[in-house]
Amino acid sequence: MIQKIAILFLVWVGLAVLSLLIPVFIAPGDGNSIKGLQQMVPFFSFQAAAFLLSILIAFATFRARQEISLGLRLLGYVPFTFGILLISMVTAIIVIKGAGN
Repeated sequence: MIQKIAILFLVWVGLAVLSLLIPVFIAPGDGNSIKGLQQMVPFFSFQAAAFLLSILIAFATFRARQEISLGLRLLGYVPFTFGILLISMVTAIIVIKGAGN
């Protein structure tokens, strides 16, 4: 089970890194589209996949909690925590931006 959690964690790290790197290589759109949307869609797509994977990692960590050390248990919940933080930040930005109108 430890190996499965470690592999899932590495895949999560890969998705998180891709969500930051892929938008850098996408050219900004023309004046007809919403500015920056071309960069936001891949970011949120990879982050959504990473969040779904983080749920799976947290579930696997919870099921194996008797077999694994405290450090690995904490590491197993880190992706889910980052996902919740990202969702919270995006929600706060949307609420603050909406209140400004």
